[in-house]
Amino acid sequence: MSAQPDIVSLCDRIGRERLESVVREFHSRVLADPVLGHYFHAIPDIEDHVARFTEFWWIGMGGASTNPPDIDMIGKHQHLKISRSEMNRWLGLFSESIHELLPEELASQWIAMTASIARRLQGIVSD
Repeated sequence: MSAQPDIVSLCDRIGRERLESVVREFHSRVLADPVLGHYFHAIPDIEDHVARFTEFWWIGMGGASTNPPDIDMIGKHQHLKISRSEMNRWLGLFSESIHELLPEELASQWIAMTASIARRLQGIVSD
């Protein structure tokens, strides 16, 4: 009987500190973006958003949380009337942030997850 290999979650391979660094890099890019910046400048507490965004990804990658946030992704974004081109721009900025700070193997796995999230949000895209 052979031993089962240990399965290490994506969050453990990336680590909490690097995950948060990616999230912060993305937020700095999107806040400076001429197309998407206004959405993020309208967030009353950007630090809370960064924390929730970090926790969302941490849990999504298999991490444990003692106080998971209540996240209604569709409900929170539906009123924004995001266009398909804006969604694609968001994905591009997030992918750039991930690629800049992570090795390719980890980056490609996280980017695959972002594509899945984007597919879930397609129902609220206006075009």
